Amino acid sequence: MANTTDNGKVQELLARSAVDSEFRTALLTDPRTALEQAAGKQIPENLRVKFIENLHEYRRNMLIKLDF
Repeated sequence: MANTTDNGKVQELLARSAVDSEFRTALLTDPRTALEQAAGKQIPENLRVKFIENLHEYRRNMLIKLDF
């Protein structure tokens, strides 16, 4: 289960993507590089990362754990 620190990191990324269109585009097109640059750390190769733009067509739940 993700802890509150992980949830805070995710919320920071989502907040930044709402106001920084270049960062949002990077998350959608090359999420691994965007996250590595934002975190200043490498993401393990076995961790798959994907961001999906919410177009209000579907209701989604996300499960995420950031341990890198």
